[in-house]
Amino acid sequence: MHRLEHFLLRLTRFLAYAGGLVIAALTLITVYSIVGRTIVKTSWLNSLFFLSWWKPVRGDFELIEIGTALAISSFFPYTQMIKGNVLVDFFTNRADSRVKAGLEVFSNLIFSILSILIAWRMAAGSAEFYSAAFKQTSMILKIPTWMSMFVVTGFMFLLSIVCIFTLLRSILETLGSGEVKGSTE
Repeated sequence: MHRLEHFLLRLTRFLAYAGGLVIAALTLITVYSIVGRTIVKTSWLNSLFFLSWWKPVRGDFELIEIGTALAISSFFPYTQMIKGNVLVDFFTNRADSRVKAGLEVFSNLIFSILSILIAWRMAAGSAEFYSAAFKQTSMILKIPTWMSMFVVTGFMFLLSIVCIFTLLRSILETLGSGEVKGSTE
């Protein structure tokens, strides 16, 4: 169990870092494109030789849309793995550690069921996007929609695996000494 936890933690952390790099790249694209639009719209800046090459990024909003979806979905498994989801513990703040662990079992069970359902439906949707009858692409760059759907679906299946693992971990914690304090890092 410990080896699986270590593997899942390293994998999900790597994907979260990769998602962070995507967000950083999207930020640079946005800044570059905004400055490019300003230069194109401002005649005296556009007439300067050293700035005349600077143009806005074609299809930047499509890149931002796709990249943000990929990055955000890459964060979900790591957040679940380190127990980083938002908790409202107002009512359970003074509860026994076994009660808290039992509630964690219940919440992990619900989240596992929901993540499996979402991953299943995304897989069905991705298959439709990939089918020959429905070839949707982005408007300007003509990026096939199924590509990003396929990657996000993979992240959702990983989230389902992590949810099942955290469910088992919380069951073991409940049967053991109670809730384990802190994250798994």
